[in-house]
Amino acid sequence: MVTHYPPSVYRGGWGLLGDLDNRAMAEELFEPAGVDIVLSGDAHFYWHLQKNGVRHMVLGSFGSSLYDVTTGPKVVYSEKTYNFGMIDMTPTSLMLKAYRSGNSPIETVALTNPVPEPSIPPRRLHWHGGCGSGDAAGSRRPPR
Repeated sequence: MVTHYPPSVYRGGWGLLGDLDNRAMAEELFEPAGVDIVLSGDAHFYWHLQKNGVRHMVLGSFGSSLYDVTTGPKVVYSEKTYNFGMIDMTPTSLMLKAYRSGNSPIETVALTNPVPEPSIPPRRLHWHGGCGSGDAAGSRRPPR
């Protein structure tokens, strides 16, 4: 999960008024890195797009007048509404529930990933007690 300001995508599909830096960031950084979801605010509407395996979501629209919202072939759902989201996460899952300002649900997005293999093999550390003088661990004793 990545949070980003301003949104990496929106308004016709990519970036604030076609901001190419944001589009390049999404295509050249988020997609190759395997990012599952990018959460953003700032745009005053609810917007959920999926492109190349990455979900881009704009939510949390309070603080200003609502903007008109666009649709397109990659837009999963969009709505001109004040909204907020609630997220539940575990090490292997994310569930985002989006709501309108009156607490009526917009949509739920659930993502799961298997536990990744550790990049460093686990190893067991052994402590053999006492740290007296001449001990490889030094002369200090661990706290009890």
